[in-house]
Order: sequence, then structure tokens, then C-alpha cells
Amino acid sequence: RKFPDTVMASNGPQRGYTVSASSTQSSTYEVYNIFHLNLDKEWRSDTQYGSGGAYTGSRNLGTGAVNGEWVKIEMPHKIVLSSIDLSGDTGYLNRAPEDFKVYGSNDDTNWTELISETGITPLATPGTNHTSSSSTAYKYFALVVTRTYTTFDYVAIETLVFNGTEVAEPVLARLGGSFEG
Repeated sequence: RKFPDTVMASNGPQRGYTVSASSTQSSTYEVYNIFHLNLDKEWRSDTQYGSGGAYTGSRNLGTGAVNGEWVKIEMPHKIVLSSIDLSGDTGYLNRAPEDFKVYGSNDDTNWTELISETGITPLATPGTNHTSSSSTAYKYFALVVTRTYTTFDYVAIETLVFNGTEVAEPVLARLGGSFEG
């Protein structure tokens, strides 16, 4: 199943999803755009990439993560991640992620690496070619970009989709309530 399973019209909260980013170039390029599934919008980071597209800043997602510009999503329920679909901004593929990592967390502080990619040729349409073999369910996921495709000053992403299986959470019955029996 694909997550988020709703069209994001804001950073949230929206149907249990909340998205955020390490930086945003301007209000035109908000992070929710990449979860909108509308291929004429994108997220753009601040200027943090230098020679050869390498990340030059000091932004960090949290414990266990590398430095880089990041986008993060909080899911309404825990997900076991199987893969991601990712595409660069169609008009600016030279600013798409070339090297990146995907992390999972259950406390939004400590992060576990799930996917690590280097030397990726950017796609103009979403492609599922980044897989995870983890069987652990997480509530938070983040993509951290450590290098853009060529020497440009910011990262631009058009689409990011998380594919996986939602973990069923038990519903607790309350005894003694008005609906008992």
C-alpha cells in the first residue's frame, strides 16, 4: 500500500499525517507538495549544496542520522516499509537526490537507517527502485539527501511515496462503559 494514502494539501496534521522539512526555499515550494502527487509542484530546500552536489550544511534529523537536508512524515499508524517511490523535479533533475538515506523512528528522536543509496540517476516520474529489508514497523520516516545530482545549490523533489504494510493496532475494550454487554 502507498503512504500517505491521502492528497496532502498542507503540512498537516491531515488525516493523521504531518510532514516537515529541514528547510524550505519559499512558501511556493512547501514540503507537502511532494506528497500531493501533482507533478507540477515540488519541495525545494535552502541553499546547502556545493561542489559536486555534496551537502555542505550542518542540519541533522537526530540521533543515528547523517547530516543533510531532510523531509519527514509522521504516519497515523506504524508502517513496515518495503520501498519508496521518488522522483526529482521534472524541470530540474540536476537538483534531484543522487545520494540519500531513508530512516525510520518511533520517537522522532532516534533514527534507524532503512535504505542507503549512492550514485542514483534521477527519475522524472516516480520509480520504485529503493527497497528496504527491515521488518520493524515505524511511525516516522525521513529522507535525508547528502548529494544532489550535479553542482547546484539546493535539492528539489517532486514526488515521495512510502510503500509498505500498516501494522494493525489492537483496539482496547473498556469494561463498565455504557455499551458493556
